[in-house]
Amino acid sequence: RRISFVDSKIKGNFEDGMAEGMYRPDLSPELISRLYISRLLDFQNPDFFPNESISFSVVFDVMFDTFVRGICTDEGKRYYEKKIKGMKF
Repeated sequence: RRISFVDSKIKGNFEDGMAEGMYRPDLSPELISRLYISRLLDFQNPDFFPNESISFSVVFDVMFDTFVRGICTDEGKRYYEKKIKGMKF
């Protein structure tokens, strides 16, 4: 149920962002949602991300940043850069 909820939120966000010109129109909301969720699930695998060597916060920040940059248009990247300016990742 939790995955279904996250899936619907990600799809909705992506569809809204596409309509606003922030996200690339050549990508599928279904694909984007599944990729994002699979990354979140991978974080729970200690074989890939051992907690003692890499904190969840660092892994999440890097994953989120690279993910957003991969789906944004140039306008979306400028908006994202403006929003994260001054924030620590």
